[in-house]
Amino acid sequence: MIAKPVRSTAWSLAALYRRTRLLLRSRCVEMAVRWSTLDLNNDNIHGGRLSDVTAGVNWYLNGYTKIQFNYIRAMQQKFASPNSSTDIFGVRAQVDW
Repeated sequence: MIAKPVRSTAWSLAALYRRTRLLLRSRCVEMAVRWSTLDLNNDNIHGGRLSDVTAGVNWYLNGYTKIQFNYIRAMQQKFASPNSSTDIFGVRAQVDW
């Protein structure tokens, strides 16, 4: 039996994806918020539903460098076991040459 593809839906604040840019001393800051869900159920597999909220800040130092800060709150709802959640913090640096 071939499993059905898992559907993932993502919804961001203000419909699809909203970015707010603020100018700080010739540097640019981008803020984003996202809500996404993943249905983990399929026929006899009852994985529940995984939802997460992501809040992020991207700091563009110049045209070639940025630093990203993310906070993710992931929540899993299951039918037969207790719900669980986790908090994730992430920092990334990117240099483009």
